[in-house]
Amino acid sequence: MTYQEYTQLLSQLPEDLRKEYGFNEPFDYSPYKCIHTDEYDYYPELNCCIIDNVPIAWEKTANQYINLKNPEHLTELKRRVANKIIIKDYIVSIGTNKDIYCQGQRKDEYLEKFIRKQNMVCINYHGITMYYNPNKLDLTTDKTTRLLAWCLIMGQKYNTIGIEPNPNESPSEWAAIGL
Repeated sequence: MTYQEYTQLLSQLPEDLRKEYGFNEPFDYSPYKCIHTDEYDYYPELNCCIIDNVPIAWEKTANQYINLKNPEHLTELKRRVANKIIIKDYIVSIGTNKDIYCQGQRKDEYLEKFIRKQNMVCINYHGITMYYNPNKLDLTTDKTTRLLAWCLIMGQKYNTIGIEPNPNESPSEWAAIGL
């Protein structure tokens, strides 16, 4: 899904749901100078680069430590992006305050037991498996709820990954916000 497709997806949600779940309009990068490469788009004024549509930002004071031409730096940034978005299975649940939330899951024995214990079923939507309890949620016939779940899942992809690099640490040790 591209950034434009995500924007269009959000526009399909009723306005009250967009506000209730805190969906903001995607940030408009177009007014800022961009350095395009095959691997990322870099916005020097914002200290931000975008890899696979995921923005990564860092403090201005850290700008001197991040060198996108350094293969080690770029590899670490790509790894962080991949770890954030390449999770194909999600548990879609209703919280105690009736909010819907989506939690990314990796397949393992614990998850399989949890799914069976909670009597969860799954629906495959745009290549992502969403597990949910049909007694609490209806993702099969309730199109608005399914769209909301999909927006929550895809919204994680567009949250900025903030990093705090330290010149005395290797890139893999850089503190990260949101991972």
